[in-house]
Parts: sequence; structure tokens; C-alpha cells
Amino acid sequence: MPRKSGGRPRHNLTSYIKLLKKDDAGGKDRQCVCIACAEVLKDSAISIINKKSRIKKHLENCEHFWKKYGQEAAEILQDCDEEEEIPPAKRVHIDG
Repeated sequence: MPRKSGGRPRHNLTSYIKLLKKDDAGGKDRQCVCIACAEVLKDSAISIINKKSRIKKHLENCEHFWKKYGQEAAEILQDCDEEEEIPPAKRVHIDG
């Protein structure tokens, strides 16, 4: 039986990171690593929490990301700001 996809949609920075395997079952947040850092630093690349705000902050300050994408990097990060946020269903109020 095919698995139904659910949960939140992926953010537009997902293609610039690589998800890591969960180390502990009790950990809530998934860890990821910047692909540009992983290419240059190999195994010594520092992992970050897979949240859009954390990833964006890392990419804004990541010299490897800026070297790899150049001026396109500014457009990538600007597109991240313009993405429309979808409110979670339990916070949507319908007056009626």
C-alpha cells in the first residue's frame, strides 16, 4: 500500500542541504549539513538543525555557499523570504 505524504511541505532551501540520519530516538529535530560545506570540508562540516530559519542564517554567513553560487546565492536567499507561509491547520480560525 502506498504511503500517504503528509506533514509540512518542504521549504525552498531543502535542495541546498543534505539530511543526516537521526543519532538518537529521543531527539526531536533532524540535523542537516550544508552541501557546499560538505563538498569543501568533507567530514568536518558542522551540522545544523533542519529548520528554515537556522538554514537561512547559516547560508547567509557561509563562505562556501557564496563561492559556489555567487550572485545567485542572493536570489536564493531572497526567494526564501518571499515564500508564503502556510499557517498550521489548528491555528486557522473560522468565524461563523
